[in-house]
Amino acid sequence: MCCEAQITITQDISVIDGEATFQEDVCTRANSGGGISSVISGGEVFEKAGVNLSVVYGSMPQEALQATTECGIDSAKGMAPGEYVPFFACELSSVTHPDSPSCPTIYFNYQYFDTDGGFWWSGGGTDITPSYINEDDMKHFHGT
Repeated sequence: MCCEAQITITQDISVIDGEATFQEDVCTRANSGGGISSVISGGEVFEKAGVNLSVVYGSMPQEALQATTECGIDSAKGMAPGEYVPFFACELSSVTHPDSPSCPTIYFNYQYFDTDGGFWWSGGGTDITPSYINEDDMKHFHGT
């Protein structure tokens, strides 16, 4: 699902730009996931834009889970002392820098984390950074 989202976003940005092509850099970690960074630069619309995906998995000490949240204590219940907790985590992020200073920079970052013990978390957000503030645009952006 996250990989499909990255592909869709890069395709849509490419169509909007009409000129630049995303360059990918793939990073893999043996038996624990990896990531894909996709970047364009020097386009017709975007000075630079990136869409990045990380997907990692593995196991961590119960103490690490317990330290991250109060829920971690319950998530390790029933596990033997010293037993590691399997986890999965992914993050999809993007930043777009248009050529025109009249168009704002847009950023988003969304994460998901879960364990075999049933604990999960998701978070992130989106923000806009205008060079020139248009109050109507800001109200619309923050109102949707």
